[in-house]
Parts: sequence; structure tokens; C-alpha cells
Amino acid sequence: MHGRDVGGLLPGWVEPFDAARALAGEGHVALLEATDGRGTSTLVLGSELVDAWPEVPLDPAAGDRPLWAGWLDYEGGARFLRAERWMVFDHARREVRASGIDLCDLGDAAPEPVPVRRLAVVRWRHDDDTYLAMIEACKRSIERGDAYLLCLTNTARVGTATDPWTAYARLRSAAPTHHAGLLRLGGTTLVSASPERFLEIDAHGLVRSSPIKGTRRRDPDPLVDDALAEELGADAKERAENVMIVDLVRNDLSRIAVPGSVRVTRLLDVERYATVHQLVSTVEGRLRDGLGAGDAVRSLFPAGSMTGAPKRSAMAILRGLERAPRGVYSGAFGLVRADGSVDLAMVIRSIVFAPDGVTVGAGGGITALSEPAFELAEVRLKADRLLSVLDGPLG
Repeated sequence: MHGRDVGGLLPGWVEPFDAARALAGEGHVALLEATDGRGTSTLVLGSELVDAWPEVPLDPAAGDRPLWAGWLDYEGGARFLRAERWMVFDHARREVRASGIDLCDLGDAAPEPVPVRRLAVVRWRHDDDTYLAMIEACKRSIERGDAYLLCLTNTARVGTATDPWTAYARLRSAAPTHHAGLLRLGGTTLVSASPERFLEIDAHGLVRSSPIKGTRRRDPDPLVDDALAEELGADAKERAENVMIVDLVRNDLSRIAVPGSVRVTRLLDVERYATVHQLVSTVEGRLRDGLGAGDAVRSLFPAGSMTGAPKRSAMAILRGLERAPRGVYSGAFGLVRADGSVDLAMVIRSIVFAPDGVTVGAGGGITALSEPAFELAEVRLKADRLLSVLDGPLG
């Protein structure tokens, strides 16, 4: 490609990751990517950050151009980047729309990432014995009636020499998904291969949330792999856990939805990803007149799939057990468009590069039926793919 294009349809295809690497420089960047090749990917570049949710009214006539990209952290903080330049990639049509992009800056394709040469150094906030004890404490809280599902998490601090771009290049190749992303906002970079859509809202007020609860590993043997998927779909504990969160989402959504519009459109579907099978459901509703995406976010966030239920009681119990803020992990990240529509994914299967170090969070839902050893193994399964893209420290 040659010349300059400040808006409209570009004359050819460019890979989202290649464009992001070429254009980002040292500034703020948000690449929200469908690395499974379906749907659309969006690249946002700009200089203005705000530490608040961007209130944009629903208005179908305003157009669907990107306006803000960023994240909400679990404890309620936010960071969003206002779009000054942007690109939207339609994977099915192989078309790219852009605004403010100099085609001369796109350059060549990014080089393939080099393989991991040495294992990263990992230190979990809670060691195995402590985490197993925390699971038992969760079960006691459930037996007392303080909660009926608790989404317990742990955090690994990682000694690594890998930079965020290399980590993301490896992760997007190893674990393609519909909501991947690299967001470098200020001094913190989020790298994600999230399989979970937290909240989608269109410009007409249709709200959709697709919680994940239930996990099994993938297996290279197709027969074993199919058996694991079937086992997940039939597992009483996993099904109960998923239904509990569906009920919680229905309750959260009913507070801001048109009466009678909330419905479950998918229940207990098994979805296959690169390393895991997931049990997924979808709840939909329609926003009441006069409400916008911000009202939906305030009603549904933090997501029930990362708190447990009842939400307020679960969060209090987990805060006492985990003894540290989760930060960006367990929050949500994504896009707010000019027409008020929103697409937010859960910050799971993610790596956070912050000024004070690199962290990976992982967790799982604890119920009265939970087997502690199984729950611990699930945490490790979720973290292993992320840790595998990080080299150890130099020296």
C-alpha cells in the first residue's frame, strides 16, 4: 500500500496485529482482535486517557465508528482511550475501514515470534496448600448459607524477559478466540485471549451476556477429546454452577431491562477452544427507554461469573480470603462506539504487564460439590497456556 488515507475503505487487506505493531509506536494503543478470524477486529490509537466509564448515549444514527477502548478493573476503577485514529477489520469480507491512518506507516508484516527458550519464574500469591485451605473455607461458607457459589481466584507473579507484543503474538497463535486483545494504556498493558463475552449492547438497546462456568482440558486424541466435552456437558456440579450464574445475570439484567424482555437464549452449550472446553450460556434483554450502556454496566459489573452468588455476599467472602485486590484481572475490556453500542469481554486468560511486575490470574467456581484437588488443577490448567508464552528472566 502507498499514499495516504484519512478515512474510508482501504484499498487492500492488512492483518490487525501487523497494523497495530506498525502504528502504535510508544503511545497508547488498543487492539481488540478476533484471532479466530470471525467477526471484526478494531485498532484504536490516541493520546487521551480517562479513568472513568465513557458515557455515550444510544443513538443508531450516530454511526458505529470506534470512540473509546479500555478496561474496567474488578474493584471498580477504569481506564479508557479516546479514539483519534482507528481501523476496523472485517474478517469475512477482508475489508478494512480506517480514519486518520497514513498507509505509508503500515510497513511490512511483523516477524513471527521466536519460540520460548526458557521457562518463566512463577510465584503464586497463595501456594497449593494455602489455596486448598481457601477452597475448604469457601465450602464452609456455603454450608453456613452465606453463599451458594464462590469464584475463588489466585494470582501468579511472573519473572519474565518477554515483552507484551511478543507475549501477545505467541498467545494469539496458540489460543485463538473471538475476544483477544492487547491494550497498552499508560504504564499498564493487558494481553488477553478471553473466551468470555461479558456484555454486548447494540445501538437499539439489545443487551447480551454470555457467562462461562465449567471447564475441561482438550486432548489430542479426538475420541478422548469428545469424551471430555461430553463429560463437561453432563457434569452435575458444572451444570449447577453455570445455572446459578445464569440466574444471577438474569436478576442483574432485569433491573434495567424492559419487563418481560429478559430470556435465556442458550443454556449449557459446550464450546471448544484451543486448550479447553467451556460450558457457556447466554442471557438477553432490552434496555428500558432512557437508559444506556453505562446503566447496564453498573447493574451487571463485576460479572457474576467472577464473583459467585449472591454477588454482594460472595464478594465480601472472597475479599477476606484472597487478601489482595484483583485489579484488571476479573474485570472487563473492550470497545464503546459512537452509537452507544458496547462490546466487553471478561479479563480472563490474560496477562497484565504493570510497572510493579507481570501477573497472571486464574480461578474457578467453588460449590458444595467441589473437590479441592480438582479445583486446584483447573486453576493450573487455565494459567498454563498463559505462562507458556513467557520466557524466564535474562541472565
